[in-house]
Amino acid sequence: MVVIEPTFGNLWVYFLLQIFGYPFKKTVSVTVNIGGRPDDLQIVNGNDVTFDEFSKFYNFTVFLADIRKERSFCTGIILAEQYVQVAAHCVEKKAGSYKNYRVYVGSNKLRGGKMYQLAQQYHMKNWKGHVKYGYDTMVLKLAVKIPFDDISHPASPVLFAERNDKSEDNCFLIGFGANKNEGRVYPDNYPKLLQKIQMPLINNKECKDIYGADKIINCMGCAGYEKGGHMANGCGGDSGASLMCLRNERWELVGTFSYNGNCQDVDIPQIITNITYPLVKQFLKKYRKIEFIHEV
Repeated sequence: MVVIEPTFGNLWVYFLLQIFGYPFKKTVSVTVNIGGRPDDLQIVNGNDVTFDEFSKFYNFTVFLADIRKERSFCTGIILAEQYVQVAAHCVEKKAGSYKNYRVYVGSNKLRGGKMYQLAQQYHMKNWKGHVKYGYDTMVLKLAVKIPFDDISHPASPVLFAERNDKSEDNCFLIGFGANKNEGRVYPDNYPKLLQKIQMPLINNKECKDIYGADKIINCMGCAGYEKGGHMANGCGGDSGASLMCLRNERWELVGTFSYNGNCQDVDIPQIITNITYPLVKQFLKKYRKIEFIHEV
């Protein structure tokens, strides 16, 4: 997760944001930076999620690790006792790829909590192998069920929203993204604790105005943040991170982090997977025991 201080190089962006607001009404061209791949990591900072916060609000968050590499790979979300959701680009589509990964559940610490082996992987048939085509979500089946009554490792399924078509300010991105850039990715580049940053939801029309209608399909959405001179982005390790909005005194999942143009592109919003889009929602519901909520 990236927080960028105004500097001489980006000061003009900061002043434009203060004068005209965010986001700008313009179409931009970007080179895709995938959150789960750390090639373009920048200086990253977020706010630590304490264990108390985690156990009460964010205990649906899991950490997906690639056992072939000593680094954070992606963030994920608990769907049900034996299923978690991650970004589709985090795990190769090749059959049996799930054997190279482990999921950590029940802790706000990096690689904390209980470790689970995986039993199967499920990509959407609409997934074409690249984030720019959308449908960047998949489901992993755990080898055994998660005990939701384990107080020492608090865990519960996430609460899904029914809509994400309106702009909202009270939303947060929750993930295990890296917080250092040293040219290469080392284990120490990642935060010891789960991170959160405020990241308002942007309505679909504004999202398409910025990226171009041909670049944003209905299974995608946008989110962005600018407050008090600090501009935050998701980045390496945040793929699959949850975008949660507070509605009716409960936190609801409106989307998951997919990609952005560049970790330091402060005037370009993040692209999220819209989990309320019918095809995505239908896919995820197959692996859930809890029905999607409906607005009242």
